[in-house]
This record gives sequence, structure tokens and C-alpha cells, in this order.
Amino acid sequence: MSRLLADLTKHNGETFYCYSFLDRFTKESLLKDHLPNCNEHTPQRIVMPVTGEDCVQKFKQHKFSLPVLYVIYANFEALVEPLQNIPGKNTSHIPYGYAYPINRIDRR
Repeated sequence: MSRLLADLTKHNGETFYCYSFLDRFTKESLLKDHLPNCNEHTPQRIVMPVTGEDCVQKFKQHKFSLPVLYVIYANFEALVEPLQNIPGKNTSHIPYGYAYPINRIDRR
């Protein structure tokens, strides 16, 4: 398996693979730690939060956010026309215009 998948990484040492989903590990101990979770669960492990205050995740580190340089306001217009030919459908939306002004935000 190492020879088959060796060109996928620049790691020169020996690699250890989980054969369930072909994930590579650089140490055998990391693979041994991984295998109990991999063998008893499906490939994607879902952990749901317990109800209470901790079940809502919030972004708290605003110092790492990037400033917004541009804002796009999108608008789409359509005409609503009544239909008599198609049963179960009363109106039809016919597009006739759109706009998307792009505004640069100057933060000095």
C-alpha cells in the first residue's frame, strides 16, 4: 500500500495506512490510536452537542477575521402574470431585470 500511494505526499519516511478510507499516518502509534474509532464507527463520526447553553457555537475570536473590502447588493425583478392554461398553477414569474452594484468600502 505504501508503494501504491507514496507519490501523494512528500514524506520520505515510512507511512502507515488505514485500509478503511486510505488515510495515512507517519507513526504506527497514531494509526493504532485511530483504528478503534475507525472500526466501530462509520467513516464519518457525528457528535451532536448536548442540549443546553453549550449547543450553540459562536465565533469569538474577531481579531482573526478579515476586513470586508467589497459589498454586493443583488436585485432580481420579475413580472407576475396569471395563467389560465395550466391547472394547479395560477401565476408565472417572468424575469425582466437584474442589478448587482458592487461597492468598495473605504476603511482608513
